[in-house]
Amino acid sequence: MERRQLECFLAVIESGSFRAAAEKLFITQPAVSQSIKALEQHLGELLIKRPEGRGRQIGLTAAGEIFLPVARDVVRRVEEGRQAIAQLKGLLSGRLALGAVDVAAMIHLPDPLKRFNRQHPQLEISVRVDGSRPLLAALKRGEIDLAFVLGEEIPTGFEGRSFRDDPMRVIAPAEAQKRLGHRPGRRKLEQEGWISYPRHSVSRSILERAFEEADLPFHVRMEIDRPEVIFQLVRAGLGLAVLPEHLLGDRLPSDEVVFISPPRLKPLRKIQVLHAPMQGLAPAARRFLADL
Repeated sequence: MERRQLECFLAVIESGSFRAAAEKLFITQPAVSQSIKALEQHLGELLIKRPEGRGRQIGLTAAGEIFLPVARDVVRRVEEGRQAIAQLKGLLSGRLALGAVDVAAMIHLPDPLKRFNRQHPQLEISVRVDGSRPLLAALKRGEIDLAFVLGEEIPTGFEGRSFRDDPMRVIAPAEAQKRLGHRPGRRKLEQEGWISYPRHSVSRSILERAFEEADLPFHVRMEIDRPEVIFQLVRAGLGLAVLPEHLLGDRLPSDEVVFISPPRLKPLRKIQVLHAPMQGLAPAARRFLADL
């Protein structure tokens, strides 16, 4: 069994086809097929269900489902070993894969990444921007080394620490402030519609809890998973919203969008940096974590 065979297997599953896997690995499609075939012969089991009709997606056999996490773990550990050896030589090289929620990627990570890249220019760095729950799933699968996510407590199975507080502010169309005032209470907010993050998202849960604690109504009429889009919809006069203060920057107040401050409402998100147990953390990720 060779590392290349495992990489081909993972590339086929992650990209969804032999052709896409070949493009990802910069090799020919027959080379990918040959590697998969050799791997299956070595294991004595078929791992991948080949599509029989045009346009049908490939899938995993029962043996493939069992072998997939093993293959991911082996490839990750080989990469960890390669980085550890490089580090012993005084040369930090390899790959650092980060995952971050939007505010962390846009506001909090650029400066640390700039410093780290300047110190280790030979290191390949990737940043995946997504919601907290998809990033936790990716971290669990070993697809990323560190996850910068929203949360109050360290989830079971991970290690980590608090990274940044992310205060949030209520914004409204300027015309709405005329009827609401600067500190609208429950009575005035009863008739207002909110534009917010999708239900069941971490941010939405944080906001619902903050409004409940403040005893204020929170009638969400539009759900959007992109804060930039939420801002533009508020600007268009479609509702009120609560967005991260850091993302609003120096845009407010303006002729179109203003801050309002409902009494007792203090929405705050906390950003954590999470990772697998420290003993299994790749050297590059360990160094980046130490330099934060």
